[in-house]
Amino acid sequence: MAKAHALAEGQPISAETPDEAPSPAPEHEAAAPAESMEEKVPETETSDGAPSPVPEHEAAAPAESMEERIVEAQTSDGAPPPVPEHEAAATAESMEEKVVEAQTPGEEALPPLDLEPELAAIFLEEASELVDKNENAIQAWRQAPEESPWVEELQRNLHTLKGSARMAGIMPIGDLSHAIESLVVAAREGRVPLSDDFFRLLQEGNDRLAAMVETVGRGYMPSRAEDVEERIEAMLHPEREVEQPVMAETAPAAESEPLTAAFLDTAPALLQTLMERVHAWKEDQDAQHLESIRDTLHALRSGAQASGFNAIAELAETLLSLPPENYLQALDKGLQALASMIAQAKEGKPVTPDPSVMDFLQHLKQPPPVPEKEEAVPRGQPRYEQVRVRADLLDKLINYAAEINIYHSRMEQQMHAFHYAIEEMDQTRTRLGEQIRRLYLETEAQMLFHHREEDVTRDDALFDPLELDRYTRVQQLSRALAESVNDLENIENLLNTLTKDSEMLLVQEGRVENELQEGLMRARMLPFAVLIPRLRRTLRQICAELGKQAELHIEGGDIELDRAVLDKMAAPLEHMLRNAVDHGIEPPEVRRERGKPPTGTITLHLERKGTEVILQVTDDGAGIDVEAVRQKAIEKGLMKPEIPLSDQDILPFIMEPGFTTSGRVSMVSGRGVGMDVVDSTVKQLGGTVHITTQRGQGTTITIRLPLMLSIAQALVVRVREEVYAIPLTHIRAVKKIKQDALMELYGQQAPEIEHAGERYPLLHLGTLLEAGPPQSQEGLAKVPLLLVHIGDLQAALHIEDIVERQEIVIKPLGVPLNRIRGLLGATILPDGGVALILDTATVLRRAAARRHVPTPVPARPAVEKPGRITVMVVDDSITMRKVAARLLERHGMEVITAKDGVDALEKLQQQKPDLILLDIEMPRMDGYELARHIRHDQELADIPIIMVTSRIGEKHRKYAESIGVDKYIGKPYQETELIESIQSAVSH
Repeated sequence: MAKAHALAEGQPISAETPDEAPSPAPEHEAAAPAESMEEKVPETETSDGAPSPVPEHEAAAPAESMEERIVEAQTSDGAPPPVPEHEAAATAESMEEKVVEAQTPGEEALPPLDLEPELAAIFLEEASELVDKNENAIQAWRQAPEESPWVEELQRNLHTLKGSARMAGIMPIGDLSHAIESLVVAAREGRVPLSDDFFRLLQEGNDRLAAMVETVGRGYMPSRAEDVEERIEAMLHPEREVEQPVMAETAPAAESEPLTAAFLDTAPALLQTLMERVHAWKEDQDAQHLESIRDTLHALRSGAQASGFNAIAELAETLLSLPPENYLQALDKGLQALASMIAQAKEGKPVTPDPSVMDFLQHLKQPPPVPEKEEAVPRGQPRYEQVRVRADLLDKLINYAAEINIYHSRMEQQMHAFHYAIEEMDQTRTRLGEQIRRLYLETEAQMLFHHREEDVTRDDALFDPLELDRYTRVQQLSRALAESVNDLENIENLLNTLTKDSEMLLVQEGRVENELQEGLMRARMLPFAVLIPRLRRTLRQICAELGKQAELHIEGGDIELDRAVLDKMAAPLEHMLRNAVDHGIEPPEVRRERGKPPTGTITLHLERKGTEVILQVTDDGAGIDVEAVRQKAIEKGLMKPEIPLSDQDILPFIMEPGFTTSGRVSMVSGRGVGMDVVDSTVKQLGGTVHITTQRGQGTTITIRLPLMLSIAQALVVRVREEVYAIPLTHIRAVKKIKQDALMELYGQQAPEIEHAGERYPLLHLGTLLEAGPPQSQEGLAKVPLLLVHIGDLQAALHIEDIVERQEIVIKPLGVPLNRIRGLLGATILPDGGVALILDTATVLRRAAARRHVPTPVPARPAVEKPGRITVMVVDDSITMRKVAARLLERHGMEVITAKDGVDALEKLQQQKPDLILLDIEMPRMDGYELARHIRHDQELADIPIIMVTSRIGEKHRKYAESIGVDKYIGKPYQETELIESIQSAVSH
């Protein structure tokens, strides 16, 4: 299996497939959005909880905040983050079809957007978030009209959006935002009743804003929503016919000429009085002057209203509604605007307010940033600031944290190997010290006194051997070696201390690394509620397109998921809503005939279970025509007519590419790419889809998704010669059975394993993956089985071995591996190897479709054993073990090493080798004792034993043969002699 090292750098295994993201429909055709996987979820704040409202300083100064963010974007080192893209889930043909569908007529007539990419990215991020917040505020206001917090939030959002759009030069969005804001202000002041018509118009205006923002995202300047603006103006001023939405006034009608003349005569005097009182108030800040100012403004407003100068009256009313602390900022500009408008009225010109002045005053009119929320925070509880982080930067940080996790695992493995090497060193030092001690005793007992003629004159000739020790060269060397052994012991103690310190540091590093990783993952978690506005808009658009009525109920919207999961699940959820309305929900008149309410109900329920999120989409429509699905599956060659399948087995066919039972093709459905997109996207995310339906009652689609995409707990297993990772969320239990029991099961017609009252079909995973039939596993005392349960699929998967359980970092697959069904991705193992991550649900679904029965496990072969020969090397010398292991591996054998007889017995309980190479002299348990133990064990007695030792005497050889050793080889041995002896012993 080809595996690339690029995974270590956080890249796909091979080159990525270029994205071919089709553009959604323009805003004027938003009622029929193209079925595209590439619609985006708005970028949100990386906070621990739900995204908070727009900060007060942004709502209060939209222009300044936009300027700051533009400067920040222009001075950054890298380009701003592009709008998140999603992988294409449909086939190339269906993707081309959707691209053609997205090229709706009329879009090319829109002018291109003349805006810097940095500014466009910033505006799109903020505008999308504000539109979604407006959706939530409108829904909450409609349900509780008496509560004002929603109104204040809605007004702030609209005001911020208006300022941002005008700052970016996108005037159609700014004009519509201003019109909707005026409508909200009028309703707040009681000038417009909170009727159903009001909320419908408010909702339609926000939907049009969302469509305009989407048009900007595609690089076009949206057209002006004149129809919506005119309807808003008509609701604001029902007493007069609106010709254009621009707020401009001509001279009042003839019947009010006396009042007009009186106002024009008194207005300059009132304005002069107002200016004088403002000047006096600036001098001493006396409250009496402030009351005089307000009295003058009241008189000016009343006269303007009576004479029909509504613009002047509105400006005066705005000044009156300002809080006193804002008067100093507002009166200077306000008085200048009043003077200009009164001059226009006296000259008979249309009275038009200065938009910049009105925006400035409306900004000052905004209520203070909800101080009650500050009071609601308990004293002493810390307040947290929020920071916006680019999504691609956050993804990189999470990827780096995941790489640290991999390196941490590799360091742990190396520390274990180092600790094992120190233990080997300790045993070698102990053995060397014992040998030197024996040597020293031998030489001490043989101390000789050599008296020579030439030495008579020496002083030591006066003493005999008992009176003075005289050392030979051997004795001196043995003493020096003993001192060296002591030095080795000191070095070993130092290494042990350093090892313990390193292990402690590694544990601390692991704790910090886990906290870092969890913190970054929490930063990427977002509540599902961020998708609700988009889903509600989609439902309204589809209902308007098809002339049906439906409501969307959300349960569990506060559950948080990985941002990448939300991004990729947005389009599939829209597909499910389209299918529910088009194929499920009946027209109102049909529902009445069937005794149902005219408005259908679609319920989206979320629930968290462990590391998974269960998402159910249920409608109360007509259900799925299972018989029509059966006939279409037969027609497309997906099933044979003679094969009896239950209704539950037939339903998954609707998720096949190009599968549709609709006899018509519309902008909503009929192309057979909807549920295919849902299924492929969910599988890419490591989830599963399960469909249930009841004719005439409705359909439920259950989706199980992981909470996080980057990291998962998995079981690393060996299948034939390959290593795979299986997510633990798919595994219910692990069961081990004896080899004989497994063979008896395979001999049955439909082998099954019973566990906890449930029966699991027995399947060999290697056979399902087409890696080959199961191999003989007599070397293992027990054979592992994975009991897998995913949705309505369950099986007992027979594997060759379980490597380990570990936390894996999921890496994407590049072409062509990403086109293979049944793979979720890949991961890097602690030893540096690469393991593919299996999509167990797809593998089981394919097995169910094929009705596959695995080949029985073969009995022990008489002539040649399949696969590699496994040899256990038992020697107390680490050098001898390494030399033997390299030699055997070079000849294609698998090697198990043990440092003495006790270690060998422990490993024999886990795995049974084909042959044992055995030394004689070892600590704790020597070779003779181990050989006797093996020959008296019924499970191990048939293992061939070759004794390799430096003891080549006939006595040692005969004793070895007497206890059951098959072959006796002396050291040093010839390579060919050893290999031939192994092959001969195994074949017999």
